[in-house]
Amino acid sequence: MVLGTADAQPLDFWVAVPAQEIVQLDDVVMVRRELSSGVIVTLYGLVDMLVARHEGAKLESDVFLASDGVLPLSHAVKAHVVVTRVEPEIFVPPLPGATVFHADGADREQALFFDAMEKRFPLGLSRDGEIVHGNLEFLDARAALT
Repeated sequence: MVLGTADAQPLDFWVAVPAQEIVQLDDVVMVRRELSSGVIVTLYGLVDMLVARHEGAKLESDVFLASDGVLPLSHAVKAHVVVTRVEPEIFVPPLPGATVFHADGADREQALFFDAMEKRFPLGLSRDGEIVHGNLEFLDARAALT
């Protein structure tokens, strides 16, 4: 879910990661926001930073007290998302508490602009084994002329 303790902005936001979920660098994610007009804005992005910490700790040495069972601290993981695409292009922040999903299939294609590449080619594999496409028109301007 989008964090409520860190500012969410139209081009980046933080996500609370549940203990049972695995989120890693370069994961492609998406979140939706419904505007008062009824328009639904989808923000797509990439995880570019992950942070784990003890919630409730005040001092660095509190980790030893937690380990000994003296302080009842819990673990928290948060992920920073840098926005790659907004559809439609209405640049509003996601709201705290909004559910964030892994972007798969057509959503992943849209998040990474693969859907807009007319002359794409397989460039390699992402960390999760999905194909990453390159844009031939970007690499060779002559490709745009054919």
